[in-house]
Amino acid sequence: MARRKESFIEASYKSAWIIDGQHRLFAYSGHKKAIASHLCVLAFEGIPPSTQARLFIDINAKQKSVKQSLLQELFAELHWDSDKPNVRVQAIISKTVQVLDTDKESPLRGRIQTADSPKDHI
Repeated sequence: MARRKESFIEASYKSAWIIDGQHRLFAYSGHKKAIASHLCVLAFEGIPPSTQARLFIDINAKQKSVKQSLLQELFAELHWDSDKPNVRVQAIISKTVQVLDTDKESPLRGRIQTADSPKDHI
């Protein structure tokens, strides 16, 4: 069984070296709820720098990129209630395109070229 442990990392530059999850952590930084929230991470302690570097290369060289359609879907969900009007409009547009492409009653169902669709020639 995994052992759960809470740790606190000093809020200063270079206080920790992230082997995996640096993009998630960066996206989380500066968020208004970041101070009062928890962030789950996988961390190692006492590993030599050479092992850290090897783990970093192994993890990041073999990872698969996230599908663009998933990023667009997440953008719509994450920014639906944005305080910034231009970001909220982009979220509404993203969601509208998703619905038009998937709704059974939509005349555009399956006809929208998404970022993940195979490129068809007209």
